[in-house]
Amino acid sequence: MKTMIVILWCSIGILALGCGGDEAESFGPFESCLKLQTDFEACGGELSGTWEACQACIEMSATKLPHAENCNNSSFEYDIEVTDAVTFDGSIATWTEANWTVTGDALLPLNCFPLDADIIQISGCEDYQTLVLDKYLDKETSGNASCDESGQRCECEITYTQSVEASEQTYQIENNQLKVIDALASYPFCIKEDYLVLKFGGNDWGVEYMIYKKK
Repeated sequence: MKTMIVILWCSIGILALGCGGDEAESFGPFESCLKLQTDFEACGGELSGTWEACQACIEMSATKLPHAENCNNSSFEYDIEVTDAVTFDGSIATWTEANWTVTGDALLPLNCFPLDADIIQISGCEDYQTLVLDKYLDKETSGNASCDESGQRCECEITYTQSVEASEQTYQIENNQLKVIDALASYPFCIKEDYLVLKFGGNDWGVEYMIYKKK
């Protein structure tokens, strides 16, 4: 399942995984990435136990395609697959290795070019791939991009994978925040019914929200 994101639209679509059932079931009471990105509030809750990831929302959208922020009618649609689990026991959080793979299509009208990329001018579709996407993907992820002109637009196929190693970390809860002591990091969270959302923030290519279901 792919969800289209147009430059005036910041919602994110993903592939239902991990928790079984359809996409609505895997989001549970949190409904969708768009709902999380517009309405999320940290509410805390009882973390004890094991939680399995079933959805993820990344921050990347058409409005964040590198150097294409002002390119009207650009779009970015993608699928994301994620695996992750965490067990909270006492003051210890034990994380399995986390992996997410994004496969997407970016579309930019040719009349958006030239684009300015720092001191480099991107004159067309081929430049956009070699000077921007390849650079960003190589820096941020294990991924690649392929861009070609089709009619009056530049079509780019983008694939990338990111991973986080398994770890055991000390944590505490404070003001509806999961404070990971070892990593000097703090993540807002909310539990509703059997679902947990952690807000990681992420960067343009990373996970912003992870949705887990209690095992």
